[in-house]
Amino acid sequence: MNRPPKKKKPHSDLVEDPRFSREELEHAATHKPAPHTEGDDRNLVEIDDAFAEADIEDRAWLFWQKNKGGVIAAIIIAVLGVVGINTWKMIQENKVVSIQQDYSAALGDPQKLLAFGTAHPDTLLGGIALLSTADGKYSAGDYTAAIDFYRQSLPALQDSVVVARARLGLGMSQIKAGDVDTGKATLSSLFESPALLGAVRAEAGLEVAQLELAAGNRDTAASLLQRVADMPNVDYWKSMADRLMRLEKIGIHAPENEG
Repeated sequence: MNRPPKKKKPHSDLVEDPRFSREELEHAATHKPAPHTEGDDRNLVEIDDAFAEADIEDRAWLFWQKNKGGVIAAIIIAVLGVVGINTWKMIQENKVVSIQQDYSAALGDPQKLLAFGTAHPDTLLGGIALLSTADGKYSAGDYTAAIDFYRQSLPALQDSVVVARARLGLGMSQIKAGDVDTGKATLSSLFESPALLGAVRAEAGLEVAQLELAAGNRDTAASLLQRVADMPNVDYWKSMADRLMRLEKIGIHAPENEG
């Protein structure tokens, strides 16, 4: 004969505690505690025990979810930086091309060349345009204007091979304008600058030597002419210096040294 199953006593395994009634103990055992409400945990990414052993792709995905705002911002900043640098380079290249075109258009027209040099005094082509203007003034006998334009050309030509040419023109213009001492100092400084173009330095040395001869300083002139004659790769100016020493009978060509 089958017996009906015994009714299971609810929560028979509860430990009796004299401080609480049985009803209170049963309620505590059958009801979960309310969720934690202190603070705002909505933005927390919960990781269960299984995710602790996740592979690199899963970890990367989790990192992206937590930090994608900052990562995107960093990428945007980097892209803008590259675009900015390339844009600046493109602008500079276009600017150089535009300046070259303007210079080419000004060639052969002294007024346009002067306008170009005045508009671009801090560029190499602008300096060359001012140098050309100064040469034109020198050829026309307007030495005061030539001095001004030679001086204006110097900053832009400072790191170029033609800076020696501008300094030579400046010194010669100063002499022609009547300021002989200043002109001689300009040419002497040029002659004593070994980094500059040798042929221009030789010409400057020869000019200073002639000024010394005119002033009666023959020994000083002889020393300068000999230095020019000893310079390499300036054959024309060496022959000029040698010829002048022979004519003046100075240096190695003086009468007491002949025999």
